[in-house]
Amino acid sequence: MHLEKLLTYFKTSPAIGLLRATNAPYLVDFLQRTFKAPQRISVPHSELLAALAGYQEELQEASPGTLPSKAETYLNDWCSSDSRWLERQLEAGRDEPVYQLTPHTEEVLVFLQRALDNDLGFVGTESRLLTLFALLEQ
Repeated sequence: MHLEKLLTYFKTSPAIGLLRATNAPYLVDFLQRTFKAPQRISVPHSELLAALAGYQEELQEASPGTLPSKAETYLNDWCSSDSRWLERQLEAGRDEPVYQLTPHTEEVLVFLQRALDNDLGFVGTESRLLTLFALLEQ
């Protein structure tokens, strides 16, 4: 890898921006629940807005002060040219826009799923190693 390419990538990549976002765990969890878990490619604006508002209410009970802005503000931010985490399109025959995950966001979701799966696998390996040491001591 070349340092200049890495510096440029870290400055401009929407995927890195998502991972560095202040509310990244909540954003990733929300997108996972809304798009990936139900295997949806697109979600209409009204439905996504209601889902995000409900998610915010759920968070306020568990962690007051989390995602305090209006749901509409977050959707606009996540679709902005600075973020590029969601894509908003107006499809033919629809009165409202629909949202889709961008390829950058898809990459982050896959990366995090793999990282979390590997992390859990490491714990099992570590415990096996400890068992081996205990057996060797005996």
